[in-house]
Amino acid sequence: MIFQSTENCAKTLFSLNIPDADVYEAEAIWNGSSELREALCCPAVGLGEKNSVTDKLFPQSMTAFIKVMCEFGHISQLSDIFKAYRKLKLKYKGIVEATLLCADRPDEETAEKFRKMLCKKYGANDAALEIIEDKSLIVGYRLVVGDTEYDKSAAGVVKALRKKLVCR
Repeated sequence: MIFQSTENCAKTLFSLNIPDADVYEAEAIWNGSSELREALCCPAVGLGEKNSVTDKLFPQSMTAFIKVMCEFGHISQLSDIFKAYRKLKLKYKGIVEATLLCADRPDEETAEKFRKMLCKKYGANDAALEIIEDKSLIVGYRLVVGDTEYDKSAAGVVKALRKKLVCR
């Protein structure tokens, strides 16, 4: 779940027009060290110390943003801010994000049909389709796009049938 403050911070980062390489390098540095995350999130560590560490470790184009996140107490949300930033980048480029859960991995031709369908349905230039094999579906698939789910699986049919029977 992404909070509004996280979304706002990601929008701010996006609006700064920092080179993608620097943002992704900062993300890798952040995700690569639990000690760094603990130190920057710790209220006992002074802001001056946090700023000094930030200057030494992160790309220069990212330091001001990270310092502000520390100063205003949003630094603990940085992993989620990076995730939201990536989503904004995709949206800006006209790319719809979707997850396809399927009982059996589709061939490339079928996956491409899903991508084309997503582009047409959502008016996108391209589709970032994550494919996850899920044997619990028995047969069929579940397609998740944002908050919308299309369930065309045997497990989904059984679940819907169970729900109908319970409601009687």
